[in-house]
Amino acid sequence: MVRCLWCRNTRVCLFYQSSHTTSQIMEVSMAQFNETTMAQVFFRNAEKYTDRPYASYKKDGVWLDITWKSMDTMVRKLAYYLMSIGIEKGDKVGLFSPNRWEWHLSALAINSIGAVDVPIYATNSSEESEYILNNSDSKICLVGTVDHLNTILRVRSKLPNIKQIIVFDETAGQDSFVITLSKALAEGEKSPNAELMKKRLTEIKPSDLSTIIYTSGTTGNPKGVMLTHNNFVSNVINVFKEMIDRKTGNDLLTTEDTFLSFLPLSHSLERTAGFYGALA
Repeated sequence: MVRCLWCRNTRVCLFYQSSHTTSQIMEVSMAQFNETTMAQVFFRNAEKYTDRPYASYKKDGVWLDITWKSMDTMVRKLAYYLMSIGIEKGDKVGLFSPNRWEWHLSALAINSIGAVDVPIYATNSSEESEYILNNSDSKICLVGTVDHLNTILRVRSKLPNIKQIIVFDETAGQDSFVITLSKALAEGEKSPNAELMKKRLTEIKPSDLSTIIYTSGTTGNPKGVMLTHNNFVSNVINVFKEMIDRKTGNDLLTTEDTFLSFLPLSHSLERTAGFYGALA
């Protein structure tokens, strides 16, 4: 079971350069599951934990909680919206944002309909983002802040395949090309298609692509590392297999434990341990 504490809107970045400081403290339990995707694990745990906090984030000096039930509802609404605008199984979706709970929401929604998320580091330039979006053939892009939105808009004319941008923060000047996450969720609520989503989710194979994580590109253009659903599931299971006291056989991690996670979610280690490992 997971609880994330997100520290946002501060002036100091404690762990890495971004427009938000993000410390995650996650409550974990032993991963014991038969699901073939981490999205399926999420939905199973959402039914189990319902009103317990999934995430806590600080806004205007006040800590706010998001329950598992609320996160489940938002994931489904975003998934409905993505399907309504034509996102198909195997389609690529850019994800350009610092660490925040909406990153979790987006990745879960994208993967739950068989689409593939393409993370972009929050510090990437317009040119770097342009290359990743074009190289991956991404259809739309979700962005965190107005700054990230502007980074993409500066190269809009060079992104022929991007049909829409969804921005997490509320922003003015919305049109058919740029909408807010809140509007996307509202539109998804208007066009629920639970049966299609269930079909998409259950038809995902372990060998299907889950994400394309790009390298830093220090020796040339970034290279896309293709990771399947099985890559993440097997990694999470094997991590927890190692977290056992060899003498007593007891779990070293329980629901009473917390751990600090600070790498960018665009990084495979953070994705595996700080997101999926805790979620399981």
